[in-house]
Amino acid sequence: MHRARERLVRLAKKQGVVLRQSYERIGKYTLIAQQRHARANQFRRPNQALRTLRTCLGQTARDIVRKIEGDAELKRMFAEPLSLARRVKWNGEEPLRRRLERQPKARRLLALAR
Repeated sequence: MHRARERLVRLAKKQGVVLRQSYERIGKYTLIAQQRHARANQFRRPNQALRTLRTCLGQTARDIVRKIEGDAELKRMFAEPLSLARRVKWNGEEPLRRRLERQPKARRLLALAR
């Protein structure tokens, strides 16, 4: 996730897209902390760090999507990196809403919530 965020930030800088925050320092520190906790077999702490990395990646991706909205050329350039970041972020898992939409009872509850 850290690597995907780095690639998005690098491409944004190269294309002149100004981001609100790049999470460079936070991402680097959190990645190191996650690896350290995993190595020490502290099982909950690496997951907390991973959640922070996932949040940073999602924030960066959403920021980029907001900034490139309306520019077809930038959308084309960012299409592949954003799709890879989305895949890495969810790690093969579907978001909860999408999983629930496949269940009939939950689908009714989601419709009521809207």
